[in-house]
Amino acid sequence: MGTPNLDKAKEAKAKELEAIEDRIKQQEEFIELKEATERLHENEDFQKIILSGYFEKEGMRLYGLLTEPSHLKRDVIENINDKLLSIRNLKQYFLTIATNAHMAPDIIAEEKQYRSEVVARPDEAFVEV
Repeated sequence: MGTPNLDKAKEAKAKELEAIEDRIKQQEEFIELKEATERLHENEDFQKIILSGYFEKEGMRLYGLLTEPSHLKRDVIENINDKLLSIRNLKQYFLTIATNAHMAPDIIAEEKQYRSEVVARPDEAFVEV
């Protein structure tokens, strides 16, 4: 059995390595999400229903309702705005997936480098002073 400080240091090192692995796994999941969205975007039904139908046609229809002179009630206007916002949010979600996946390889490389550095450090380096 080691000294209490050395045991704590080994535990701290193990926790740091586990945190690194978790961050790498998260970045790999970002890449998987991007690949899934790419497959979706290639699907003709998705293109027809979401990209063309929802993003373009429905968006323009809703925008047209707001810009045409009429006597829309406040709750109808709020509902239209909510629908437009939902289109924007879904587009933003796809953009976020692409952005995260674009940065992921560099982050994975940095995390792997850091993992190598942590593994190379002696356990004593993790002793709190």
